[in-house]
Amino acid sequence: FFVFPIGDMAAGFIPTPPRLESLVSGLVVRWDVPAPEVQATGATVAVQKLGAHKWSVVDGSTHKLITGRGQGWAPLEITCTSLHLGDCDTMEQYQAKVCFLTPKGATAYSAPSAPSVSLAPGAPVDRSEQLLQGRAPAQRPVEVVHAVPPAPDHVVVEVVDATSVRVTWCLPKCSAPVLSSSVALRAACGSWCSASSQWRTVPAPGCSVVIAGLAATETGYESRVCCTTAGGSGPYSGVSVACPRACVPQPPTAVAIEAADLGVLRVQWKLAGGVPAVSDSVVSVRKMGETFWRVLDFSTLQLVDDESWTPVPADCTSIIFPADTSCLYTAAVCSRNSVGSGAYCDVVGPTEQVMVAKALGRPRLVPPECCEACQDGWQTRRPGVPVLSHAPGVVTS
Repeated sequence: FFVFPIGDMAAGFIPTPPRLESLVSGLVVRWDVPAPEVQATGATVAVQKLGAHKWSVVDGSTHKLITGRGQGWAPLEITCTSLHLGDCDTMEQYQAKVCFLTPKGATAYSAPSAPSVSLAPGAPVDRSEQLLQGRAPAQRPVEVVHAVPPAPDHVVVEVVDATSVRVTWCLPKCSAPVLSSSVALRAACGSWCSASSQWRTVPAPGCSVVIAGLAATETGYESRVCCTTAGGSGPYSGVSVACPRACVPQPPTAVAIEAADLGVLRVQWKLAGGVPAVSDSVVSVRKMGETFWRVLDFSTLQLVDDESWTPVPADCTSIIFPADTSCLYTAAVCSRNSVGSGAYCDVVGPTEQVMVAKALGRPRLVPPECCEACQDGWQTRRPGVPVLSHAPGVVTS
């Protein structure tokens, strides 16, 4: 006699009986996941040889039958809806039943399934009698054995934004085609959750999925994946390396502001990085003696004090713009990503006063119709504004 989990029944829910298929390589059990209202978190499958008095339970971690009293076993993941039992002798007949685990306990077991088909040959018949009657001996049909896939590899979790991650993996090589992949996700070093928000079934040949709606407060997420063929679900992969927590970027480093020439200021910085990646930067400049900051509008290269402006793209970390270099200026830069804006760096400056053009000469002023950068769509220019080449921070002179 084997003791199964006992708990409060989930509102009298009784699962649908599973379905059995006999293969030369073993017994395949398939079942249906209950509706979300049941809040199932796992499943228990019990198998019995037809006519026997004892039921054996399937260990979720090994997919092996546990028959002894008091042996430890794990429930099946809720994402698993079929399994292949290679230790069943399909010359015999079997029946199976299934129950589901919920936060309140285990549901009732389903009714036993219909018995599996025995692959044992029929009763022996005298061959001489068959030949006299002109009948050939019965031939057992050739069966196609569907292999269970091995675990996939190269499972990687990467941050998309504050509440979304992307899981990618490589499908395993298998003699039978992979039909789908089951992706399980959990908070780093947490427990595996069967909530629909944290697992996905991806039809083949897909090997990537974005899982959204996650808690932004978690320190990170890790994942594991298993694949399914006609022969059943294979083992889960190893647990991936936990992705870092999504956060706003760190303040830029090596920030500097200088008077590049008469009437021209240059601000340059280095991105400190972050997860997700930096999308753009905000450059703020203040004239000494004033109490308010102005933001550099990248589309016009003008300092503006309104709320309508274009940030500096992430691939630009040095920029020049016109300013009255007879005055002194300070600057500060912050970076942004899909999570939000990071903190500003420490204020740098002030600049030196430039009253006359430097030895290199003043930048040549090029109208928009003569600017290759404008023709390439790099940015919209206005007459009388120094022009950036495709390498940010380089002045056409």
